[in-house]
Amino acid sequence: MNRRTGFGRLLLACAIVVTAVTASVAVGAGRAEAHALLTSSTPSDGSTLKQSPTEIIATFTERPDPNLSSIKVLDTAGQTRAGGKPKAVAFPPNSLRISVGPLPNGSYTVTWRTVSKIDGHVAAGAFSFGVGVAPARAAGGSGTVGTSRTPRPSGLALAARWLFFAGVLGLVGMAFVELVLLPHLRPPPGGVALWLALWIVTALGVLGVTEAQRRAADVPLGDVLSSSLGHSLIERGVPTLFAGAAVGAVAVLHGRGRRIALAALLAGVGLVMLADVATGHAAATAGWEWFRIATQWVHFAAAALWIGGLGALLVALRRLDPELRHRAVHRFSTAAGIALMAVATTGVLRAYDEVGSWHGLFRTGFGQTVIVKVGLLAVLAGLGAVNRYRSLPAAARTTSWLRRVGRAELGVAAAVLIAAALLQNLAPARSAAAASGPALPVLKPLVLDGHDFGTTTKVRLTITPGTAGPNQFSLAVTDYDTGKPVTADAITLRFALPARPDVGESTLAFNRAADGSYQNRGGNLSIVGTWTLTVIVQRGIDSVEIPLQVTTALPPQRVDVLHSRGLPDIFTVHLQQGRTVQIYLDP
Repeated sequence: MNRRTGFGRLLLACAIVVTAVTASVAVGAGRAEAHALLTSSTPSDGSTLKQSPTEIIATFTERPDPNLSSIKVLDTAGQTRAGGKPKAVAFPPNSLRISVGPLPNGSYTVTWRTVSKIDGHVAAGAFSFGVGVAPARAAGGSGTVGTSRTPRPSGLALAARWLFFAGVLGLVGMAFVELVLLPHLRPPPGGVALWLALWIVTALGVLGVTEAQRRAADVPLGDVLSSSLGHSLIERGVPTLFAGAAVGAVAVLHGRGRRIALAALLAGVGLVMLADVATGHAAATAGWEWFRIATQWVHFAAAALWIGGLGALLVALRRLDPELRHRAVHRFSTAAGIALMAVATTGVLRAYDEVGSWHGLFRTGFGQTVIVKVGLLAVLAGLGAVNRYRSLPAAARTTSWLRRVGRAELGVAAAVLIAAALLQNLAPARSAAAASGPALPVLKPLVLDGHDFGTTTKVRLTITPGTAGPNQFSLAVTDYDTGKPVTADAITLRFALPARPDVGESTLAFNRAADGSYQNRGGNLSIVGTWTLTVIVQRGIDSVEIPLQVTTALPPQRVDVLHSRGLPDIFTVHLQQGRTVQIYLDP
């Protein structure tokens, strides 16, 4: 085995390993975060109502299909108290509602299941509320918007996406090479069987994507066309059939007619890509949809030109004379460089839009898959650089290096398509973050230090959480000079609110704990404001009073922000006892 052959086999082996590892990551990935995720509800999760609600309203990150979605209200015995097919709500957007009859006092769980009207993915979850009593949390609930889950991406969903991407990339690459790189090559690169095979792969991908969504949503086969899944199938299927007709024309026409058919094929495949983008993540967010869709389409098209063009060029290389081969390879290298820059630029824009934070990048399945994809694209770029600076200068003499490195590139590209297929079945990290609700600030305990006027005794008072209402008080009493713990006969804490003379003083007696501190719990800090506290340490003639001052903190409130195109932002503030208030600014 000579050195070049060994290097080529090493590259191919590395590409196979990368593809296999990426495939195993995709197959072994945890369940995908849902797409139409719950962002808020009325009543809110964990709320306690004084009387039964008359309706349940649930708002999601994407527009759900009411015909394929359901909401049910279950009591503690698991009996359905209300539910069925929900109705769409015009405001707030992306909301569903069901009517609820009078419910007796008790704890209730609301289970929901949605199918996104945008991308056809299934989501399910639950939240709870109580009537007259505090509710039991939905299993695994976080206390924000209940739980959300969706099935693991199926093998059919990943395989269909991969076939769709591979077919589209192949068709674009073959048409680009014949139209632009080798317009006068006779016979043209790629026989009729290859063109037909690529179109069949594309069509199978389109059908497979819809079938995977149908199975996940449990929609009867006869009802597909009348549902949002059928509408997406038609949007992808019509341009796919047009591209198929163009493939047939390419197979039978010659000369100018064939070039027109190739141009029509590129237009048809471009529309297929646009339809796919318009039924994916880019179209699921409100505001600047056209920019997001255009960015994703350019990303898709540039990748097709780069990777598909490389595959088509490798098919044609064996039939090229040295001069034509040298010219074609240099032209493709320039086009591939431009496409690479377009892929990188649009990829960064889309990643920022869909990930949104470092946490979303490193701590979510979507973000980690983006990292894998970026790493694979970096490997592809490195192999492309090897071709440009090592293979191109020798292209007129031999294509061995170009073919070896090119095959390795196609192997890594296969892994890139696996990562891309997985991303299509995961919710963007930004959507998952919106569904989990904004993080509430974590209040730190209030810690107060003080001493008496005669500097004989020091105290440290810890108040947890330090908000108006019930608090845990912990007091450490030490000698001012030595720092040793002081044993007192009794310790009392007196509370006064100078700003409210109508609020009388109160006291709280402390009990000695095993660790030597003095502790108790009480609701003496009952009002938001600045309180004067007096620690009374009783120990005979050495009794002292130590003044302290504390300002109670406001308890954190969850505020949901709903952004809708053409409408003011709606701010929903969640109050106590399940109450909410909605605020918006009228321009």
